This record gives sequence, structure tokens and C-alpha cells, in this order.
Amino acid sequence: MANVNIIGTTGDSINMLISRRTYPQEQDKWDGNWLNTQIKIKVGSFSGKTDALLRSDEFEQLSKAIEQFLYKKVESVTFSPMEPWICFRATKNRKQNIEFAGEVTDRLGTGNILKFQLELSLPDLKKILEEINAVLHDFPVKQ
Repeated sequence: MANVNIIGTTGDSINMLISRRTYPQEQDKWDGNWLNTQIKIKVGSFSGKTDALLRSDEFEQLSKAIEQFLYKKVESVTFSPMEPWICFRATKNRKQNIEFAGEVTDRLGTGNILKFQLELSLPDLKKILEEINAVLHDFPVKQ
């Protein structure tokens, strides 16, 4: 199991708990990279959770995007997975913190959508990067 915790400066949070590979017997990149993920969100007076399928290669792309944002001065980070259970964009705001905005859905195509906005600090984003890299350690991308 691995966790990615996104915790804003006001305590709002998004937690992605990756429990296992969806198809552990598969070795190819198409089926072998799906991950069973539970997303919990607490923003403002709203909270909820949903089960989602995300991919290890999407976490790998997110890790690279955050590294470029932190160290190569790229303008933003976008997470838009193949199945959009959770999508977000991170950009720097005027206070030099990170504006983190996106949405979570509870059922693809016909479900409810919760839009969120959090503010993070740069050290928060570095911790998120470490947690994403731990996900990749536990669930490496299958080629």
C-alpha cells in the first residue's frame, strides 16, 4: 500500500490510497499498470470518498511534471488521467505558494463531481513528490 497526501495550508486534504494492482497477473503496460485507489477528500465543509482506478504510468508522468515544476521553472503541473476520477492543475500564485485546483468524481460519466481548490507551500509539493515516488517504488511501471 502507498499513500499520496495533498494537504493544504488550511488543513483541507486529498488522500489517494493505492492498495494493489487491479490486474496483478498481467505483465503488459496496458493492463498491468492499473491500480486500485481510494480517494478521500475533505475541503471546506465537504468530504467524501470514492474508489478509483488510476495507472502507475500516470503517477510516473506526474512525478516528472512536479520535478520540472520545482526545479526547471515550468509554469504548471497538470494531472489528467485516462479515467478522470481525479484531475487537477497546480500553479504558483502571487504569494509564491501553489494554487492546487481540480475535481473528483464518484462515478465516471454519470456521477457527482466535487470541485476543489487548495493552497500548498513548496515544501508541501516536495513531500507529495516523495510520496508519488514511493507509489512508483511499490508499483513500478510495467513496460
